[in-house]
Amino acid sequence: MKKIQFLHILGFILLISVSCVSTGPKVYTSIEGSWRCEAFNSLSGSHSTYIVEIDRKKTDTTQYVITYFENTNYPNFVIAHLTGKNFTIAQQQIGEAQLFVKSGTGIVSDFTHIAFNYTIYDGINEMPVQAVYTR
Repeated sequence: MKKIQFLHILGFILLISVSCVSTGPKVYTSIEGSWRCEAFNSLSGSHSTYIVEIDRKKTDTTQYVITYFENTNYPNFVIAHLTGKNFTIAQQQIGEAQLFVKSGTGIVSDFTHIAFNYTIYDGINEMPVQAVYTR
């Protein structure tokens, strides 16, 4: 009888501890991770949605690698710098793709939202892009 009571009490304690687990929204403390990008090219009028990955460089804590930038395939990426909440991309080629970022700036909000403006050059046209990263 005592064994059954013990098992009931143990089951009750487990039930309470499981029900107390927080199921609230995830709290982010970094920009590292997967982001959903919604980009609008004002020159062509095109709108696209895709996933990018942001990883911090081990050698410089202010530098981040954005893989799949501008919806390009792996291993294409750009290097961005984060200073406070300001995110910037200097002029560079996007990995091995035949695209270049002319300039880019963004603002990070609560590590869940990045509003970006940048210019892409494809060898013929400069295309201004407005992008929003969310997760």
